[in-house]
Amino acid sequence: MIAIGETDIAPIKAWRCIGCGRIEAPAPCLGICEDRVVELVEATTHQALVEDYRALRELVLQLARTTPREGQFAATYRAMQKRAAELLAHRPAR
Repeated sequence: MIAIGETDIAPIKAWRCIGCGRIEAPAPCLGICEDRVVELVEATTHQALVEDYRALRELVLQLARTTPREGQFAATYRAMQKRAAELLAHRPAR
């Protein structure tokens, strides 16, 4: 299980047809089954987004908690701008 902030995210193991995309997940039937539409993402896509979130969150926290030294605002800004550019450069286009 992955926790982001206050939200816990538990993955569901299922079979997906590589042809039509049908998804099945074996579970014991309780006799009260009802099909509902759900939206799912692949675990690798989700994990990549979690990693992006954590890295970008760290930068935002650093920005919020940093007070530049006297006369160092521009240098601090450029350093954080460089770090942001590095983080964005390593992200695949979505």
